[in-house]
Order: sequence, then structure tokens, then C-alpha cells
Amino acid sequence: FVYLCTTTTNELMESQANIPHKEREVFPRTFLHNVMVMCSFEEHGPDALWSEIQSALQKEGWTSQTSGNALALKKGSSFFYLNDSNILFSTSAADYQSFESISFPMDCVDKTCRAMECKIKMLALIKTNRYNVKHENNQGEDWMRKTLFSDEFNARTASATPPNKAFTYKTNHTDIICATRFITKESIDTLEQTLMGTKADCDNFKESLTELNDTLFDVWRWSVSENTVNLMRRKEK
Repeated sequence: FVYLCTTTTNELMESQANIPHKEREVFPRTFLHNVMVMCSFEEHGPDALWSEIQSALQKEGWTSQTSGNALALKKGSSFFYLNDSNILFSTSAADYQSFESISFPMDCVDKTCRAMECKIKMLALIKTNRYNVKHENNQGEDWMRKTLFSDEFNARTASATPPNKAFTYKTNHTDIICATRFITKESIDTLEQTLMGTKADCDNFKESLTELNDTLFDVWRWSVSENTVNLMRRKEK
């Protein structure tokens, strides 16, 4: 996530690509690594919301710990952090099968935000996919990109500055960054793809988060090849 946020402006290829809407699909197998939700508030910080959110999550098996003006909750690979002006939620593929997998904690935030009439300054949804190939089976970074990503996505990021090939996409309500980088580590070659959607000045937390998720899916679906989609539709043996 850090490399995505520190990518300089001239490394981003802004595009008016015609990205079609696709109905969301739950795949038998995915390359998902991590999902994060970040939210910052203008005035009413989450400290006033702690008791409601903490109580609801503890009933579902979350454990909590307070430190100064911050609250942290954990369940499995999922982590929830709140301080006086921000919320951070993170989970891994182990606890995420689809967007609906995080409905309960997100509904807790949404319900409490409505009750407190919180004004959301910025909302972000970040998803990271990792496509791994054993080094001895790989034919190089270019081969991986051609195999995994669509021709249009590759064409639009071809002139981006390495190591982060990034693509930006704007709608009337959201900004999307789709960044990729090639990593070699311990005989495994990885193409990491991170998609980040942001939305400013939101009045409705859950509605805005759902909109971000739908747009991220459209951009991801457009960016990957049919080979990748067909592979994800196969059940793992």
C-alpha cells in the first residue's frame, strides 16, 4: 500500500478509458491478498462511536484493546482500528470471500455514523491481488503481464515509469488508481496489483463504500485478461 501512495504524479497514466460495468461475480478461486477500508471524519471523531461499535463487534467474537485515544479490535486476520478522527479496517483473503464478508463490521460503522450524523471527509477502499509464479516456470515479467492483464490495460500502462506501472480512472464521484509492480523473492515471481478507490465528502458511509467496491470491480475486470478470469472460475482441486 505504501508504494501506491508514494507513486509520483508523473508515474500515473490518467485515462478516459471506456470501462464497461460488469455484474459482480464471486469466483471459486482468487488472487486476493488484502482488503483495506480507510475513513476520516471532519468533526465528530470515532471516539464518540466506540461504545456502540465495540459492543456490537465483541458480540461477534472480536477482541478489543484500548491504547490512549485509540481502540483496536481483532478477529482472525481482520483488524479494526479507530482513533479520534480515523477508522482503518484490514482483512486478508482468509476472511474475505466477497464484499458481503465484511458487511457486519461495515454496517456497525454505518449505523453509528448515521446516529451521530458524522460527516465523512474521505473514504478509501484498497484491494491488493498477488499473482505468483515459480521462477523456473516464468518466462519473464512481460510474459506475466501479457498473460494476466488485458491488452488495453497493458497498452495504457506501457509507458509508465517502472517499477510501479499505474493507471488512474475518474468518474463523477470516485477516483481510482490501479498500480502494478513486479517482485522476485525466494524463487517466486509476483505481479502485485493494487486498486485504490477514493471518495470525498460522503454523507452515507455504506452507500459510498458499495459504490467504490462496484467501481473497483469494473476497473479490475477490465484490467485482467480472459485467461485470468477463466482460471478464477475453475474450482481448486
